[in-house]
Amino acid sequence: SKDHRSIILGGAQLGLKYGMLQKKISIKNIESIIETALKNNINSIDTAHNYGDSEKNIGNLINKYKNSQIHIISKLKVFKKNYSTSNLKKEVIESIQNTLNNLEIKFIDTLLIHEMSNMNINNGFIWKYLISIKNKKIFKNLGVSVQNKKELLIALSIKDISVIQLPFNIIDNRWDDVINQIIKAKKKRDLEIHVRSVFLQGLLLNINNKAWNKTKFKNYKLIKRWLNDKTKLFKRKSVVDLCLSYVQSQDWIDKIIMGVDSKDHLINNIKLFNLKSLSLSEINDINLSRPKVNNTLLNPSKWRK
Repeated sequence: SKDHRSIILGGAQLGLKYGMLQKKISIKNIESIIETALKNNINSIDTAHNYGDSEKNIGNLINKYKNSQIHIISKLKVFKKNYSTSNLKKEVIESIQNTLNNLEIKFIDTLLIHEMSNMNINNGFIWKYLISIKNKKIFKNLGVSVQNKKELLIALSIKDISVIQLPFNIIDNRWDDVINQIIKAKKKRDLEIHVRSVFLQGLLLNINNKAWNKTKFKNYKLIKRWLNDKTKLFKRKSVVDLCLSYVQSQDWIDKIIMGVDSKDHLINNIKLFNLKSLSLSEINDINLSRPKVNNTLLNPSKWRK
């Protein structure tokens, strides 16, 4: 099978009730998901301090696979307020230590700041501190998770950021005019772009109106119809396939974070990943014809709980 280094297993589902369906997955199920991922050369897992039991659950399981190279991407806890600098330092160390303990590892491949606002706390102390301990070999890459264009542009301007994680999917037009800047930055330095939310937390696959109502977006029938029309027009297997192939055909994206809730779900998505990509004219068609949506729809933290 193809090497799937371009898929990252999403860890939010592995520790939280996540996304539209709010399902929590059993440990047995998590184990079969991780095992299936490794069998298919998916050896990166994206998790976070804030994803409930995710780090612990992953830690309990990956010890079995000591010899397989599992790369962990995790995120610091989210800092909400101003601290004294010595307290902040203590908190950052504690957050990293917690992550290492939970995962039962000594080294994190990639450590991300979970919210861009945390870059500014105490005059950028967190970031400066992370840079200063980088040579201690606790993590290899440092990066940030961004939510919008403004945050992305700041992240692109910070030389030491080598991973940027951002939300992106087939109806997300927020990034159109900054893709060139991403490509420019990637030519200048080692920079990986990881995308999350490729199905908008499952919403794009969800025919359930109750879920859509939470987003306050009125015209969702239009989006559903458009997704179905394009799926037929481009002879894709399903809306899942359409959404995946669209994201996969973006050459500025390095890795796609894929959250699944079962082993079969993962196997199915891997099969879709191997199908042929969309053509340039199909991508252009999507970009020109997609329904206009607002930022509230594209940012799940703004949805009604």
